[in-house]
Amino acid sequence: MAELLKVGESKYPSVLVLDNATLNAEGQSNDIFIGDAEHIDVLISVGGLVGTAAGLQFELQIIEKTSGAVIYTYKGTSLSSAPVTDYITVDRLTLGDTVRIAWTGTLSTSNYFTGVYVRVVPKP
Repeated sequence: MAELLKVGESKYPSVLVLDNATLNAEGQSNDIFIGDAEHIDVLISVGGLVGTAAGLQFELQIIEKTSGAVIYTYKGTSLSSAPVTDYITVDRLTLGDTVRIAWTGTLSTSNYFTGVYVRVVPKP
């Protein structure tokens, strides 16, 4: 029997990972369960830059369910200015049902990015 969904409900809900965040250190999200989704879009928006922060890069990590290990990584563009948008898109994903977003860069309490939004959108 098919799964019933309410109007406006999705089997693949999007997840807001960062909401108007300030990034002054490397970090990562919690694990995000995507089920049997085979396409993922990661939408990234960076509003501002303070100091000389550089090389902010987001990556979509595919997580092995039992060990929690990263089994594959899809990298976004290295960002050195703001405002800017970026995205990571993966089609025909077959490696796992859990993902994580991580970010790296030359970041500190004096050199950071502001107004950062990241949304993960899984699709069938």
